[in-house]
Amino acid sequence: MRITEHDNIFTFATEYFDRTTGVFGWINFEDVVIFSIFNRLRSAASNGDILEIGTHMGKTAVLLGTFLKDSEFLSVCDIFEKAASDQENKLEVAASYRKDTPSLFIFKNNYRKFHHKQPVIYNMDSLLLADQLRDKYFRFIHIDGGHTFNIVSTDLKTAIKFIKDDGVIAIDDWQNFNTIDVAAVFWKTIMEAKLRLILLTHAKAYFSKDKDFDLTELRQLLKSNEIIFYEKHLFDQKFIMISPSLKNKKFSKIKKMLPPILYSGLGKLRNRK
Repeated sequence: MRITEHDNIFTFATEYFDRTTGVFGWINFEDVVIFSIFNRLRSAASNGDILEIGTHMGKTAVLLGTFLKDSEFLSVCDIFEKAASDQENKLEVAASYRKDTPSLFIFKNNYRKFHHKQPVIYNMDSLLLADQLRDKYFRFIHIDGGHTFNIVSTDLKTAIKFIKDDGVIAIDDWQNFNTIDVAAVFWKTIMEAKLRLILLTHAKAYFSKDKDFDLTELRQLLKSNEIIFYEKHLFDQKFIMISPSLKNKKFSKIKKMLPPILYSGLGKLRNRK
């Protein structure tokens, strides 16, 4: 499974959900579409690797792997079975992942089902990641790690340091009631660092260090794919908002109805056919 500039984005997104039914994780249909659009824009304009901070069992890592050119690599960072170094994060991990704790074995197994080239894996707390990346720079970074103020602050600083000047950063849970620390850090960073806010979906926010990021091509891609959007002015910035109206009707209801273990089992049965 690999996307090219000629593929239909909606067909690709539907096939992605179809084929990854057995990989437990969280991403909305509209964000699969937006990931595809941004990577189509950035890969055409610039070469560069992709980074994911917080990869869990590999649901979005599998997606990100489809955007890589032959010369590019995906890097992922997660603690997997290791204990978090931050006490507040330890409590969050214990509360959030009691029934679906990720493991390095599960992640590797999930990823290799879809991609031959394995990612660069940083099996560590993301608080330590910046020291390991050194001189690496990325064209797209997805943040979906810990949700405490300290963790999110560190992850965002790391992303800002290692994103290319024309790259795009996506952060999850920017408006989730249960992850208010993410919203606090996100808006604080947008205002203080004067980053360019580009687009908001119901789940994720997309932004760049490029303060002159031109929305023209993005608008054209959204219109050509008949995606309904509107523009918002805030903090002297104009950005795009996408309604959560893009749905993968075939599988979204199934995922909500089934617990992770049965949902994963359904995917395994489908993949045998």
